[in-house]
Amino acid sequence: MPEGKPPASAAPSAPSRGGGFELRLERTRAFVCLGEQELLPGLRLLDFAMEVPEVRFPFDVGQGAAQFRSRLCDLSRLQVSFEPRLLGSLAAGLELSRAGLAGLELSLRAGYVEAAGRLDDGNRFTFKLGVEPHGDQALAAVVYESRVYGPSAVPAAALSALLGRAAPGIARLEGATLVVEPLGALLRRLLPARGWKLPRTDGARLAEARLQPGELRLRWDRAHAGPAESPADPERLSAMEGARAFRDAEALLARGDWDAAREAYLADGASASTHPFAASRLLSLLSLDPRFHDEALDLAASWLARRPDFGPALLAEGAFWASRWKKVALRPCSK
Repeated sequence: MPEGKPPASAAPSAPSRGGGFELRLERTRAFVCLGEQELLPGLRLLDFAMEVPEVRFPFDVGQGAAQFRSRLCDLSRLQVSFEPRLLGSLAAGLELSRAGLAGLELSLRAGYVEAAGRLDDGNRFTFKLGVEPHGDQALAAVVYESRVYGPSAVPAAALSALLGRAAPGIARLEGATLVVEPLGALLRRLLPARGWKLPRTDGARLAEARLQPGELRLRWDRAHAGPAESPADPERLSAMEGARAFRDAEALLARGDWDAAREAYLADGASASTHPFAASRLLSLLSLDPRFHDEALDLAASWLARRPDFGPALLAEGAFWASRWKKVALRPCSK
C-alpha cells in the first residue's frame, strides 16, 4: 500500500495487519481494529475499533497498527456477545452463601435472563432479569417478576437485594436494580495483555443491549446519539418505574429491614391497590407474618378480581393455605 493521504472521497482502505490488530484508513482518519474472536469461554468479541488521534499524513502505512501501540487512542466502538457458558461461570462465582441462597441457575431468553434457584430454607425461587442502559455506558440489571414458592422467612421482594449481596465488586444495588459497569473490565481483558494502552472512552455510549435465546449482546459506539436499542417489556418497564416511584421503601428492602419496608408500603395503601409493582412487593411482605395474613388475602382477592392470573396474588394465597395446612398437620390428634 503506498504512503500518502487518501483522497476524501476514497473508500476505506484494505486492512494492514499486525499482532492481530488491523490499521484501517477511512478518509483522513486512522483506526486500530480487531476482528471477531473468543476472549473467554462464552465471551466473544464481535467488533472493536479505536481511533488514533491527530494522525499526520503521510506516514508509513506499511508499519501497520503496531506503530500506534504507545499512542493514547479514543474508543470508537466495541461489540461483544455473552453466551450461556460465561453466564454459568459468573453464577458459579457468586457468593451465594453470604446472601442466603443455596443455588442459582441463569438462562438466556428472548428479552430477559431467567433465574431459578433455592433459598437456604429449601424454598425454590424464580425471577427475571432484564437489562437497561444506565447513564451513558453502564447497565441496569432489573430484577422483576420475583417469586418464592412456599412459606418462607424471605420475601420475594428481597431477591434483588440478595442477588446484589452475592455479587460484591460485580454490581452495586440501587433500589430494585443492580448497576453493572462492564466496559472497563472488557477493555482491560482485551488490550493491556496485548501491549496496548486503554483508550479514552469519553463519548462512547451504550448503543445496544439485547437479550435473545442463548446470547446477550452489548455494543458501545461513539457515533451513536440516541437511546440504547433494547426490546420493550411491559413488566420490566413497570418494575423500573415502580422502583423509582417507591425508592424509599426499596431502600429499606435493600438494607434488609423488611418490617420497615412493609410499613412504608402500607402507609401508601392506595398505591398497592393500583400499581402492580407496589402490590407485588406488599403481598410478599405481608405473607411473612401471620398477623398480616388477612390483609394479604384481602389485597390478593382485590387484584385477582381484576387480573385472575396475577402471580403475586396467587402466590400469597398459596403461601397462606400452605401455612394453614402445615399447622393443621402438626396439631396432635385428640383421643
